[in-house]
Order: sequence, then structure tokens, then C-alpha cells
Amino acid sequence: MYNIFAMASASTTEKMKKALTGVVRLVLLFALLPPAIVWPQDKQWRTSSEDTVKFLRDLVRIDTTNPPGNEMAAAAYIERVLSAARIDARTIECAPGRASIIARIKGTGRARPVILMAHMDVVEVERDKWSFDPFAGELRDGYVLGRGAADDKAMLAANLEIMLLPKRSGNRRFLSTEGCGQPSGEKVSSSGG
Repeated sequence: MYNIFAMASASTTEKMKKALTGVVRLVLLFALLPPAIVWPQDKQWRTSSEDTVKFLRDLVRIDTTNPPGNEMAAAAYIERVLSAARIDARTIECAPGRASIIARIKGTGRARPVILMAHMDVVEVERDKWSFDPFAGELRDGYVLGRGAADDKAMLAANLEIMLLPKRSGNRRFLSTEGCGQPSGEKVSSSGG
């Protein structure tokens, strides 16, 4: 058996052991709870899940291979989705075809700002080594397949859905900050202003 704490001081070792124990307990809790408790089955969460998968599939279909990057098409897609929800978004072209998108939901000023980040480019593809089209965004056995599906377009899709949730529900209390030093249900905003 390996001692993963061998290089740490005694106090650090105890902290690491407590943290690891907490993670193990959390994993066990989620593994043992019935799915209806772990994953809310109401319509909003089902819709959010379906939308996130759609966003991911759409983003995988946009070839943002770097070099050269070509994130402009992905940024335009994200900006269209956000604009349709009346979320202020703007695309910045930092070099020809290379883009960043900035979106903001103004907060109340009562909570600290939240920033969501992900990158839009993907690494090169050797198509002959793939058993499927890396830019098809195929859904197979519950998984979205394609270049960037795990790094980092899944994060883009999740961030996009997170931005839409408060607008769709009209409620900024969709995210609980309990355990982070704030009372449960405190409003979370994407901006402190």
C-alpha cells in the first residue's frame, strides 16, 4: 500500500486525511441514494439536462481546431443563445478568427460575483485514428462523442446552461452556497454590481 501522505507534515496529513474522508463519504452518499433524491426529476431539471446535451452536441460540431483556433463560429453560436435569452453578451475578436465571448447577468450587489470560464478551441485530430466523425457530436449510449466533448466544450455547454437558469426560472436562488460560509439559499449572482 502506498502512503500518499508521506511528504506532508503531521498537521497537513490530518487535514488531507479529513478531506479525503469527506470526499469518500460524499461519493458513497451519492452512490447509495436513490436516483430520485440525487437528481431532481422535475421538468426544469430535465429540460436543463436536455438543453445542455444539445448545446454540447452543437459545440462539438463547430470545428475549433487549434491551430488556427477558429473560435469565432463557436462564440457566435453562444452569443446567439444568450442573446435569445436577453443576456448581454459580446464577442471580442483578438486575432483573425480567434474570439472570446463575455456575457454578464447583473447581480444585486448582495453577493460576491461569480465567473464562469472555459476555452473553445480543441487540439488537432488525426481522423484516420477515430472510429467516428470527431465533429459530428454523435450521441451514443448516453454519451456525446467528439473532439472537445470532455475538454472543454462540456464545460462551455454547462456554463451556457448555468447562465440561462436564472433567466428561465426568474429565480437567482437556484444555486445554494450552503457550506461555503453563507446561509443556504442566499442569492448567487454572476456579478457583484
